[in-house]
Amino acid sequence: MDKPITVQIEETRQTIIDAINNSKLHPFILDTILKDIYNEVHLLFLSQTEQDRKEYTKSQKNVESSS
Repeated sequence: MDKPITVQIEETRQTIIDAINNSKLHPFILDTILKDIYNEVHLLFLSQTEQDRKEYTKSQKNVESSS
């Protein structure tokens, strides 16, 4: 059985929290780092969403044309 997404989320969250706590960096620096990471992840999310939308639209056209 694959690990449930809820467990993956909680483990990832805890890993990030532990890394932040262990870094002992000033909150100002952490804020900058986390904003940069968020921006990168958000861009990946937008790109993946667009790719998924295109693939879905293409598959729907293929289904319609084969009917």
